[in-house]
Amino acid sequence: MKREMSDMLCAIGDTERAHSLAEHARVMCGRCGAKSHDVANVCDPVQFPSLGTLGDERTG
Repeated sequence: MKREMSDMLCAIGDTERAHSLAEHARVMCGRCGAKSHDVANVCDPVQFPSLGTLGDERTG
């Protein structure tokens, strides 16, 4: 499926629409840093790490 550039966060001029696409972000664009909840809305998706891998995990 071909993605339209108008669906990419970096090309959206409507701030309200951009905000709704960025709510509860799970991915970030590796090119421009735009954040989205859907990989289809960024040009170069980079998945955020899961919350379980963040924080102060102590081993030993």
